[in-house]
Amino acid sequence: MFKSFAIVGATGAVGRLIRQLLEERDFPYEKITFLASKRSAGTTITFKGEDHEVKLLCPEAFDDIDLAIGSTPDDVAAEFCPWATERNCVVVDESGYWRMDPKVPLVVPEINPEAALSHQGIISSPNCSTTQMVLAMKPLHDAGTIRRVIVSTYQATSGAGVQGQADLLDGSQAFLEKKDYEYQAFAHPIQFDPTDWLA
Repeated sequence: MFKSFAIVGATGAVGRLIRQLLEERDFPYEKITFLASKRSAGTTITFKGEDHEVKLLCPEAFDDIDLAIGSTPDDVAAEFCPWATERNCVVVDESGYWRMDPKVPLVVPEINPEAALSHQGIISSPNCSTTQMVLAMKPLHDAGTIRRVIVSTYQATSGAGVQGQADLLDGSQAFLEKKDYEYQAFAHPIQFDPTDWLA
């Protein structure tokens, strides 16, 4: 059992879901820490009926942590995961940053749980659409080898965080008012067809 663990990005949308699932499943621990950016540090989270102050995500935050579950943007994961591993903390990272690193196992518990045992401090998880897909594909692959898969995904703007949602709302408003809008989370407009400007 991990005696102490942390949720990194605890105040975000996925962080809230992680907290909910850990509470529902009565995850065992002796100490729990909630970590977030400066914007959320100092706020209070209620977990299992107790109030906890959200701590600032920084290297020293991992000094007494055995296990961290992280749900952060890629650039944040690139920075905090080494902080944790340098302090002998194992990180289960939900971001996309470490997924293609050959030294980091990419694990879906129902498919390849044994891969987690080869970790060097970081365990990565696939994105949501991949996880669901491989759960369905594994028995089919076992029955008859799958050689190729063509996939199209249509994902929520909330996957890009608060700024992704702002791009959807503010970009839509700007389009309807025939104004320019500078997207922050996305490289291109995510709604409407820009050629509609010509109509």
